Amino acid sequence: MLSATKFIDFFVNDILDYTILSKNKTNFTKNIAVFNIKTAVIEIIEILHDKCTMMNLNIETKFVGFDLSGKDNYLVKTDQKRI
Repeated sequence: MLSATKFIDFFVNDILDYTILSKNKTNFTKNIAVFNIKTAVIEIIEILHDKCTMMNLNIETKFVGFDLSGKDNYLVKTDQKRI
């Protein structure tokens, strides 16, 4: 149920963004922040998990190229809801 709620939230925000950009792009607001891209991708995969299970699909992820120091540090600076 939580994945369906998150999916609807993302979907509604996409529609609102499109509407704002179509009318007056100066009203478009991005919430720029530093966050862990690995966590965000895992959250999206969790949202898609139920549908993948119904379709007998498996999603796998591999994070490469972010970690220069040997730590799990996948930080980016952008608007997380708009990835």
